[in-house]
Amino acid sequence: MATATPTRRTERLPMPALEALARLDLKLAAGSAANYGATATARRNELLAIDPCDLSDSQFAEYGEASRMIAEAHAVVRAVTRFGVASERIAELSAVDAQHLSGADFNALGDAQDAVKASREFLTRAGLLHLIEGDV
Repeated sequence: MATATPTRRTERLPMPALEALARLDLKLAAGSAANYGATATARRNELLAIDPCDLSDSQFAEYGEASRMIAEAHAVVRAVTRFGVASERIAELSAVDAQHLSGADFNALGDAQDAVKASREFLTRAGLLHLIEGDV
């Protein structure tokens, strides 16, 4: 089975540039984390377009790094989104008199509190707690 060859080769980014982008982008807002992931995805896809036999060792390493960057960006976006949804659910359930909460609502409140805690812990470890500090 023949593989498609790209019509034009793209220049790979030098490793210092990739490292600088990684350090910079991880400090930006959650919306930027999605862009960070999109940029890494685009670069990974560029590398996938190259015949595997033509990839250098550094390009293989770059592919792995791009995949790691994508996973990090998705994790940040997921944590911020999960925090927001869980916070809204806590506010919604907290507005109801405790006597009127069903067992399922009570469990949902505990689950939402656990989700907020887990998101805060993740973002604290990532050094990105500032993404939700205004919402705390």
